Amino acid sequence: MVLHASTILARTPAQVVSYLTQISSKYAKDSVVFALSANAPELSMLVSRLTALSPHHVGCLSAPVPGVALSCSVAAFSRNEAVSFRSTIPGRAEPQVGRWHAFRKKEETTAASLTDIQEDKNGSVKWDDVWDRSVGFDALPEELRALRPESVTSVIYFSDRAPEGVSNSLSVFPRAMQLGLIASSTPFVTGRPVTLFHDNQIYSSGAVGLGLTTSKAPASSVEFPGLICLTPPLVVTRSEGNLVNELDNANPTRLLLNAIRKHGIDDRNSFKEDDFYLGVVEDGQLNQVYHILSGDPSRGTIALQSHAAPPVGAVVQVRPPLFGVVP
Repeated sequence: MVLHASTILARTPAQVVSYLTQISSKYAKDSVVFALSANAPELSMLVSRLTALSPHHVGCLSAPVPGVALSCSVAAFSRNEAVSFRSTIPGRAEPQVGRWHAFRKKEETTAASLTDIQEDKNGSVKWDDVWDRSVGFDALPEELRALRPESVTSVIYFSDRAPEGVSNSLSVFPRAMQLGLIASSTPFVTGRPVTLFHDNQIYSSGAVGLGLTTSKAPASSVEFPGLICLTPPLVVTRSEGNLVNELDNANPTRLLLNAIRKHGIDDRNSFKEDDFYLGVVEDGQLNQVYHILSGDPSRGTIALQSHAAPPVGAVVQVRPPLFGVVP
């Protein structure tokens, strides 16, 4: 069960220290989870304070909150119902640029990787399955392997920049709600690509987290404040990988550009391509958003910051941030 959960937005490290002092003796025998913004002054001292709350802890350095000097979040869970884990399951490799791939040996592309490509009844390749292969479906962090799949109700984890491996592996827990956070990039802060903490150890890759085995599954909901609807509901009629090729059998990029012009957003100096999101609507509620990376007016495709776009049949809307937009 959750014993404590709080976040402090502070101007000085002293305010965070005062906050931690109040709870420092309460959760020494429990499992503690924390996230500290990477821009915090006196970072080393604050990390020491956080890891001293309990020898059983997981944490990360997280992205700064805009306009806030530093932020610190702490949660504590009963150790009877929490199993901490460390994952080294690899996620999706970063795209490579250049000629290096031309010198690969042919045997690196194995027959198995080619024959594993499945086709549906219409003969189309299931690209989501292909691109997700070998990123965690057949693995599980060692500490979680002894748990009965139906007993795990929640998993909280912090990951490096490639969370697909650990996220996919957790699909073996059918009842579990997953809550993941990608750690901030910290090469100029700590000298590590990311900075993760697990039971007095520091890691530069992989993931750390808690598997919770509470008797009652928690209720969950998600909100996306600051977004408004720019288009009416549209149905995905063709998508592939992270690309949306058709919306309502029409050119998605042109639909987006027409909506932008209709709302006068293109006349504003503040307009940026990365200010727009594709939201998936289920039962009238927005339950997921995809960051739009780019669009091609001639081909029509919209590229999303995701390994997979919403499937055919999904109902979506384009949504910009609330600020700077006249509906």
